[in-house]
Amino acid sequence: MHAGPQHLLASIRESYWPISGRNLAKQVSRSCVQCFKVAPKTITPLMGNLPSSRVTIQLPFQVCGVDYAGPFLLKNYVYYQQISEIVFNLPSL
Repeated sequence: MHAGPQHLLASIRESYWPISGRNLAKQVSRSCVQCFKVAPKTITPLMGNLPSSRVTIQLPFQVCGVDYAGPFLLKNYVYYQQISEIVFNLPSL
C-alpha cells in the first residue's frame, strides 16, 4: 500500500527524479485498488428538515413548548402513586 502521493514521490526522489513526478504519484495512488479498498470514502448523512421556529432568528424565550407525560404508576411501599410530569421545552438556537 502507498502512504500517499507526497510520501510516494519523496521516497522515489531519493533515487530518481521522475519527469512530472507529482502527477505520476497522484495517478498511481488514485489507481491503486488496494489503497482504494483500505480507505473508502465515507457517506455523510443527510440532515432532516428543521421546523421554521428553529430556523428563524427570534428573541430568547419567544417560542417555547410544553410536553405532558404521564400518568406513571409508581409503587410507593404499600400503595401505587400516580405521578404526572410536565416538561418545558425551550428551543435553543
